[in-house]
Amino acid sequence: MFYNIAMNNEFDFLQLNKLLNKLTDGIVLTDISGIVLFCNDTAAANYGISKYSLTGTSIETLVEKQLVDQSFNQLAASTGKPVTYEQICKSKKQLINKTIPVFDKKQKLEFIIEQTYCVDELAFESNNKISDSPVIKQAAVPQPTVPENNLITEFKSKAMSQVYSLADNMAPKNINILILGPSGTGKSCLAKRIHDNSTRKNGPFVTINCSTIPENLIESELFGYMKGAFSGASDRGKQGLVELADGGTLFLDEIGEIPLSLQAKILQLVQDKTYLPVGGVQPKQIDARIIAATNKNLFLQVKDGVFREDLYYRLAVVTITMPALKGRYEDIELLIHHFTHIFNHKHKTDAVFSKKAMELMLDYSWPGNVRELEHLIEFLILNADEGYITPQMLPSQIINESELPEHNGSFTPASDFISISPSVSDTSKLDAVDSFDNYIESCESQLINHLYLEYNNSYKLADRLKISQSKANRLIRKYVKK
Repeated sequence: MFYNIAMNNEFDFLQLNKLLNKLTDGIVLTDISGIVLFCNDTAAANYGISKYSLTGTSIETLVEKQLVDQSFNQLAASTGKPVTYEQICKSKKQLINKTIPVFDKKQKLEFIIEQTYCVDELAFESNNKISDSPVIKQAAVPQPTVPENNLITEFKSKAMSQVYSLADNMAPKNINILILGPSGTGKSCLAKRIHDNSTRKNGPFVTINCSTIPENLIESELFGYMKGAFSGASDRGKQGLVELADGGTLFLDEIGEIPLSLQAKILQLVQDKTYLPVGGVQPKQIDARIIAATNKNLFLQVKDGVFREDLYYRLAVVTITMPALKGRYEDIELLIHHFTHIFNHKHKTDAVFSKKAMELMLDYSWPGNVRELEHLIEFLILNADEGYITPQMLPSQIINESELPEHNGSFTPASDFISISPSVSDTSKLDAVDSFDNYIESCESQLINHLYLEYNNSYKLADRLKISQSKANRLIRKYVKK
């Protein structure tokens, strides 16, 4: 059967079989139902099974017998698209599996080829037990065509779900909205979502970043100018940026950077939807919804006299606050998958994260928020060695923040010293303390193991102890024996 699909006039089956067995990559050929028709010596060695035992059986047998943790052979068959993912073998080998559907001349699925190569990176448990959870998800599932706006339609965290719910509820209503939040949290994306869900979705969406226009030019850039309005002005005048938003949405990003001297004119625009070009005498009218955003505390700016109070309240008919990424860890993996797909599509690559690299990314606090994550993923994809992203490729701040101090196993459990209590009745137990650090570590271990019985994930434990999720995750990984 393999002869029928692989032969040409120069080779016979035995010669081709000999050549394939010379490859350092594993090769497995299956029919459309996943029955193995052929495998080379490397593939059999990787899976820890003889090639004769594997041939003729279903590829799913490898999963059932826990020889590998996962297989996407049938996913490739059902979607007709290649799948690249990480596979962990019971034989203590870590593979990158590229599963490729093969079609005949009539574009009918005929065979599936799995090409695997070994990556010597992961340190395995001594009991050889395979992890219960899939190692890689974002690259395993063939993705649909990237949407034109590249926006995520749904988040997992409660905080972002509430933000989306409020935004979607306000989108059809023709009111001004003020979006607050730290830099890089996705305020402009939320503004675009509001526009896309509004009755103005077929109109223009014009973004003006108020922080990027020089102060001496901002008025003429926003509102335009008339012929001969000032020295050096065009003889034909110039249309303002706000006029481009007529019939749609005007998004004023970084509104907190608008000079106080110009805020009265912005107020007129927001309140009456009219403005006066520089050098003009007749106000112009536009029909545009206004959404503003800033990372500044506008309320404090009002108190300090650098932002007009009436403008603030006109903009903030509805205020939506974007949470920092460090406060919504449930969304980090979702964003990693999203941007990996976006940039793989953009750069025509097929990069995947190793399990350890993904763990480090999930454990990082992301002070630069979504923007930092987005830019890093594009960098990693562009620099991925053979399409595989390893921990060594990550920036030092991610690795350093996630490093755990090694436990030397020399200290005595806290219960042998003293109970964790504000008062100490049996001070004789203090004599057993060999060092302050070991005693504190013992107390931490006792506390974390005790609380983990009830608060059995990092999010619950973080909430219980009023610490960050990343710190809770490190404590669990350090002290809890699973």
